[in-house]
Amino acid sequence: MCHASAVANASGAGIVLDNYTSLKVYVTNNYLLNSIVQNGSVPAMPLNAAKLDACTINKIAAWINRGALNN
Repeated sequence: MCHASAVANASGAGIVLDNYTSLKVYVTNNYLLNSIVQNGSVPAMPLNAAKLDACTINKIAAWINRGALNN
């Protein structure tokens, strides 16, 4: 996983998404959704790969809109 603690820190990006507490930060500041929607406001993710399909993006957006619960 690219955003696991050891890999993220080794790559220099430092964006750790392997636990809910870390992930919630990127949800709250809209970085997560902006990166997967690839709207140009933040670096596009996944890096060097095809954009996620609309269904997957919609599921993530719906989860965020419901409060990004830790479930």
